[in-house]
Amino acid sequence: MGTRPNRVLDTAINRVKKKSKKIGHDDIMAAMSEGGVGPDDYMRFRLTHRFDRLAQSLHEATNKPQYESGGAILKMLSDPIDKYEETIEKTGSAEEAKLAVLADQMGVDYKKMPDSEKQSLLSMFARSKFARLFKKRK
Repeated sequence: MGTRPNRVLDTAINRVKKKSKKIGHDDIMAAMSEGGVGPDDYMRFRLTHRFDRLAQSLHEATNKPQYESGGAILKMLSDPIDKYEETIEKTGSAEEAKLAVLADQMGVDYKKMPDSEKQSLLSMFARSKFARLFKKRK
């Protein structure tokens, strides 16, 4: 046999044979004799066990729990939507709401911007190719 588990099994079988009397067909001895592990099976088990430990350690080292990353994504998506809805309620202008979201993403407080700057940015936004695309879709 040769592999480590088989050596332990062989030792156990030899001890049982030495200490017991042979009486006909011994089911226990037959089960013990069939309990050997072939070299290929033994190596496959060892490699699989090592791979499982490696995969588990990589998973623990690289993955955050789903709820943490999912919460950050939801916040990242919901903040601009909240800003857009809040601004459109106050102003009634979709363009101004888009501008408020853009200003917020750039770190500019849209509420504190002078009206002249808002108007300049709105006229610039109206000339952009993106604004024209949105108008075509309506």
